Amino acid sequence: MTGRLLVRRTVFLLIGGAIALAFLILAASIATPLQTDGTVNPRDFTVLALVPMVTVGLLPGVREVQVAAAQTLLGASDVTVPEPMGWTHRWRTALWTFLHQVVGFIAGLGLALAILVVGSAGTLAAGQAELDVFGGVQRPETVGGWVLLVGATLAAVLAAAALLVGCGMSAAWSAPLLLGSSGADRLAVAERRLRREQEFRRLSRDLHDGVGHALSAISLQAVAGSRVIRQDPEKALAALTSIQALAGDAVAELDQVLGMLREDAAPTHPEPTLTDLPDLIQRHLDMGMPLQAEVPADLDVPGPLSRTAYRVCAEALSNAAKYAGPGPVTLGLSLDDGDLVVGSRNRVGRAVPSKRTGHGLAGLTESVAVFGGRLDAGPVASDWVLSARLPTGDARG
Repeated sequence: MTGRLLVRRTVFLLIGGAIALAFLILAASIATPLQTDGTVNPRDFTVLALVPMVTVGLLPGVREVQVAAAQTLLGASDVTVPEPMGWTHRWRTALWTFLHQVVGFIAGLGLALAILVVGSAGTLAAGQAELDVFGGVQRPETVGGWVLLVGATLAAVLAAAALLVGCGMSAAWSAPLLLGSSGADRLAVAERRLRREQEFRRLSRDLHDGVGHALSAISLQAVAGSRVIRQDPEKALAALTSIQALAGDAVAELDQVLGMLREDAAPTHPEPTLTDLPDLIQRHLDMGMPLQAEVPADLDVPGPLSRTAYRVCAEALSNAAKYAGPGPVTLGLSLDDGDLVVGSRNRVGRAVPSKRTGHGLAGLTESVAVFGGRLDAGPVASDWVLSARLPTGDARG
């Protein structure tokens, strides 16, 4: 312990002792007029002193002051001001404030006695014959008497120092117990962090699904347009128009995700659902994909489930556009015994997407699992097959 820290902890203790002394003086001034003989009744004095010492910690703002003092003077780090303040926090603050006063008063009393002993010894050494303290103390006349006086003075100083150090260390140790986070507080913080982490993971999946798919489509359109720019300018213009639209969608999607990272921002671009699936299918048809889609027109799927199903379709078509070999690409949606079933199939081409590479299929698997569903994707013979089953909670079909 450094000297500076010892001084700060001593100041902290003396502040508590000064507050306790003020309440004791107030209690004595109130209790004295209550007695006809001018004396102080011990019972009245104790009640009048303890009531404010115990209840002052319940006042608004005391927690903030005590936390600041514990951090600045005691060097405590695990002390907090919870929001909102509950009853548990208030009674712990009241108990800490009461102990602060009691321990501070004891430490202050010990320091005052040590100062009195040192001052008395100095006065006797200066030539004073007798002091009217501690029942009367006379100036020593022998060497043994002086040795006894010096030893008593040193003992008083060491005892006061030990008392201050011990009380300061006890206060620093106990501050986190009463002013720190409770088990419920730590659980709430952990839950908030978990929700925030889950939200970040969801946003990263949305960013991959939205912007990633748009960029993949832009790349494919750019390649297709560059091949026909001389032979068929109209198709090249259509590819450029599609690139412009896809870039706008990607920017809007990116703006939405970045906006959601700010707590005060509301989503400005709605997430696509199955109602937007025809546009997605048409974009891939415009790119030249031999797509065969079977989507019932009367699908009635709840919003969150509809968004997840759309993302499954977008991932399937995006992977097919990048990896599929020659041959048709099929996409189908249906209701089977209350479950929404999404399936796609295409020939395996130059590369096979894997659950171990990339984040699209892994993120979708997690999203589907949230609804109690299941997603499977992998090669079957010479085809790549993706199948997702999402429970809707309604046995329609």
